[in-house]
Amino acid sequence: MPSFNERLTFPRDSLISRAQAAAAVQHSTATKTATAADYQAAHLLLAAMQEVQKAAKQKYVRTNRIALDDYFVGRKLNGNRPNLLQTSQNLITKLASDTLPGITTGKVTKLKNLRAAWIAASNAQDTSASAAQSTRAEFKTLLKSIEDRKVAIQLAADAEWPHTDPENAALRKEFGLPPRKPLHT
Repeated sequence: MPSFNERLTFPRDSLISRAQAAAAVQHSTATKTATAADYQAAHLLLAAMQEVQKAAKQKYVRTNRIALDDYFVGRKLNGNRPNLLQTSQNLITKLASDTLPGITTGKVTKLKNLRAAWIAASNAQDTSASAAQSTRAEFKTLLKSIEDRKVAIQLAADAEWPHTDPENAALRKEFGLPPRKPLHT
């Protein structure tokens, strides 16, 4: 008669659950990597935006202080993602119609590219975090299913080979059942 482990082994489910566990770990690692890339891209974007602010101060601090508001001088640039998204776009839009000392078209293009890189890094972080979360949820569901079927088999074995018959002790052990007591779930 096959042992409990041979009866309980669901080769397909075992392979799937192992692959799912590996995928969950890989997605979690990818999320950490994407978070670091997002952080780095945001810092580069902020540095470029601060350079624009400095140039705006240089141009307007003595002549038109109100114009500094268009460049967010004196305000926090990065409170959160939506804020950084909006402020960076506002600066790019403003630079299309204003010339600041030291801010060349190359620097404006670099600012646009840094913004695009940050958006891509931010999206990659969101995607990998979502994938990690869904993979872990699928893994937990699969493990629950395997555990439920294991218990169903043990309950069937408990009913088929009762603990009251001493001859069933060895067989009950193969099913992971107590030899002299009923199964408690």
